[in-house]
Amino acid sequence: MARLPMHAPGVVVCALLAGTGLPAGCASRPPPLAHQQPVTTGSRETLSSDSQGFPAYHAPLNARVSPPSGWLEQEKPSDRPNVRHVVWISPSGRTAFGVLRFRLPLPLPHEPLLWVFLHEMKRNEGEATILSKAWDRALPGLRFEVEGGKYRLRTSFRIRGLEGWMVYAGTLRNQPVDSTELHQAESAREATKFGAAD
Repeated sequence: MARLPMHAPGVVVCALLAGTGLPAGCASRPPPLAHQQPVTTGSRETLSSDSQGFPAYHAPLNARVSPPSGWLEQEKPSDRPNVRHVVWISPSGRTAFGVLRFRLPLPLPHEPLLWVFLHEMKRNEGEATILSKAWDRALPGLRFEVEGGKYRLRTSFRIRGLEGWMVYAGTLRNQPVDSTELHQAESAREATKFGAAD
């Protein structure tokens, strides 16, 4: 059964930032998921415990997250401090919940960054079709669903000052969607809070 190499959205975000002409500081291309190092026990300490089941603070992401229980946590290794990408892979390997945090050298609006995101997704996957896009005042930010050549991403995209996040529920296009796993990923996406006290 094919597993979901969800490092690809991280590549797109790095390319997105690099494509703006700004000093994004992303690595050129991450290794395949099979070559990535799982988060070590020491790294897991960044996810503070919360016995009430509420989202727990994850310091590298500067976000409070509540990943589905039993999903495998992996972090894309990077020597750059301005982009962090943590993904939780489902038991089937066909679904992922991911959080990308990036910092910008100056505030930028959502739409130009989304345009570059789509351009780079099309370049990397051969396709990037927006299925839906809407501004969500409650987020506040942009919600969009996009199909690339390999992935379908259901994304919440928020920028706050010089910091931004893309939080997604992703599935492989060439595999059946596990509706239970997708629901868990989407629930985790909706439970994500930005910043230590958001």
